[in-house]
Amino acid sequence: MMRLLSMAFSIVSMAATAAPLHPGDALPVLHGETLSGKPLDLPAAGAGRSRVLVFSFAKAASADSRLWNDRLAKDVGRASPVIAFRVIELESVPRLVRRMAVSGIKGGMPPALWEQTILTYKDEAFWKDRLAVTTDKHSYVVVLDGEARVRWMSTSPYSESAYGQLSAALLQ
Repeated sequence: MMRLLSMAFSIVSMAATAAPLHPGDALPVLHGETLSGKPLDLPAAGAGRSRVLVFSFAKAASADSRLWNDRLAKDVGRASPVIAFRVIELESVPRLVRRMAVSGIKGGMPPALWEQTILTYKDEAFWKDRLAVTTDKHSYVVVLDGEARVRWMSTSPYSESAYGQLSAALLQ
């Protein structure tokens, strides 16, 4: 019996910490809801198309996220073969203020972007491990190919140089 408990604890411990993603890895499933309240799962959403995911883990990252997203909005239109998603992790936001946080996010974003904005309320530690998060002060960006494999990642804040690398990854 003790041996079974020990094995179960080991399995749970391994699941609690995940190795960082690398180019070529498949994106794990991310469950969330759009800013308009519809359920949405990645990587199923936008399947067959290249996708850019901009992850934010704290309000401190909102300015950086806006830089990435504003630039993407200029380059990626509705007719584009690329779809951009904003992923906002809200698990660490106290439940009592989540509604207010979501209201603030909605107020700062045009309704046209609500369907590509995903709110998540769980698995924050898992995603921080997978994205190699070192700070909550900026966003983390992942480019997926049509098969939901990681093509490129950024663990640094927005810069023209980083955006150039993202653009090059989309052209591969």
